[in-house]
Amino acid sequence: MIRHAARLGLREHILRSGDLAVEYDGAILFEDDLLAAPGGYDYVLQAMAFYAKDPRIGGISLYNYRLNEFNNLDFRPVADGADVYFLQVASSWGQAWTADQWNAFRRWCVEDKDRPFSAAGGLPRQLQAWKPTSWKKYYIKYLVETGRYFVYPRVSLSTNTARPGAHTKRVVSIYQTPLDLARARQWRLARLDALLAVYDVFCEPTPEALARLRPELAGLDFDVDLTGTKPANALSKPLPLSSRPCRLPMRQYGIRGGSTPTDDIADGAA
Repeated sequence: MIRHAARLGLREHILRSGDLAVEYDGAILFEDDLLAAPGGYDYVLQAMAFYAKDPRIGGISLYNYRLNEFNNLDFRPVADGADVYFLQVASSWGQAWTADQWNAFRRWCVEDKDRPFSAAGGLPRQLQAWKPTSWKKYYIKYLVETGRYFVYPRVSLSTNTARPGAHTKRVVSIYQTPLDLARARQWRLARLDALLAVYDVFCEPTPEALARLRPELAGLDFDVDLTGTKPANALSKPLPLSSRPCRLPMRQYGIRGGSTPTDDIADGAA
């Protein structure tokens, strides 16, 4: 037990706790309103070993998202045979870091510390409104700026009871998620370049992942905006793949009546 002489505040407390990953070659962090599944520790050990040498992995989550925090829409990653998926959102409801993963973030913090937080540059604008006491908004910015991802389990190994505290003033249940109650098993882990379930900070599939699913997209320079909610500063590519109305689509994918793209090709953006 570490007793501090003064109150640190939420953000600094998390940063100090994360620093223990360097001292102990890894750390698992739980806040006091989280519940852990029996197999969580075994999952973390396997995931840490599997992803230890991949610099694109920024952390390991025990929590499984069922809700997009930025638009409150349901989030269900595509099933591709693995027990994990990748998301460019930091986990704060049960997470782990190796020493290398945490050190990389701390080095970025030193370089970024004098810059005011801005949601420009492809970040959800909701982050701008998050309190300065949030460590997570800065970690999300780090993931986006450096092209890193958190590894998430498809069935949660932690759940958030959301007791009232620094960021939650009343009891809510929307962050509760079903737990995997198996005590131990061999997890089907996979590399970032091998999966279809790779999602950006907006919970949209990445262009690279979609191109693995639809080969006709390979070689196209496009943004993905399937929910039609990305801000303009997050759309920088020549072609958008979006649910927004378009008068002259190059290619169309139907929500109803099958998913086969039409053969109609026209000049203009997708």
